[in-house]
Amino acid sequence: MNDTDLTTAQGFRSTPLRSFFGYVLGCTLQLHTALWTEAIGTEPTSPQFAVLEALAAKPGSDQRKVGELAYLDKSSTMDIVRRLTRNQWISRERSALDTRRDVLTLTAAARFALDQLRPAAQRVQNELLSPLEEPEHEPFLADLTAVGRADLDSTRAWTSQLPGVLVRRARQVHTALIGEFVGNGITGPQLSAMITLTRSPGINQRVLGEIAALDKSTAADIVSRLDKRGWLHRYRDPADGRRQVLELTDAGAEAARDLAPRVRQAQEGALEPLDPPRRERFLDALTRLARVGDL
Repeated sequence: MNDTDLTTAQGFRSTPLRSFFGYVLGCTLQLHTALWTEAIGTEPTSPQFAVLEALAAKPGSDQRKVGELAYLDKSSTMDIVRRLTRNQWISRERSALDTRRDVLTLTAAARFALDQLRPAAQRVQNELLSPLEEPEHEPFLADLTAVGRADLDSTRAWTSQLPGVLVRRARQVHTALIGEFVGNGITGPQLSAMITLTRSPGINQRVLGEIAALDKSTAADIVSRLDKRGWLHRYRDPADGRRQVLELTDAGAEAARDLAPRVRQAQEGALEPLDPPRRERFLDALTRLARVGDL
């Protein structure tokens, strides 16, 4: 995964999609979600399962601690705890030590469900890791832990969630660095869309979503946001008047050129814990995990 072209005048145009760390992380998470849904269904989701496992490991934790253990942001944790409480999988009561806090515990139904779910969750992780040889698993997890600035000893207790939970954590780190170096309200998925349209102008929204690893609603939202910035032009497909195709405007293309070196800075920051040999090994393994091929 060589990103040196990001500093050239060509910017995104001359750089393969697989060279963008955020894109490969997004593809890996998308694949993990698909594997999870196929094996387990839509309830509980992988983040919900992470909250349940966090409480199994640390019963009596408050919501903030659960979010830290499960590598979830504040709003996601709040929503998941609310949903699991409504489904009677989590009980909450005032802390005896601090009445401003609620402490959370698993119900008997949740503990039973976890016992039933863990084998399927482990199969999801095994399938995600399947492109790697068995001796590659441990070094890859160690590298992913370093990139995510995570605690491997704590995470290792939840083996049925590895590497999925660590990929999500690495995505959080990368997202924060995109905010720091790129800013201006630009997100990683928006960058993936801009990179895709720089390299493949004239595609429709469905194809954009497929290439950039965006679900249907996210792709629609990104197209709308880029359009409002004046960075995107939509026009009727000459070959099929029922469809709209997309391309960056001149302003959008200029923004992409300006953003390219800052994206590289964010990528370098995300991978900073790894020395060059480990970085090369990790990125090769992650690219195989994501099944992104030659994009």
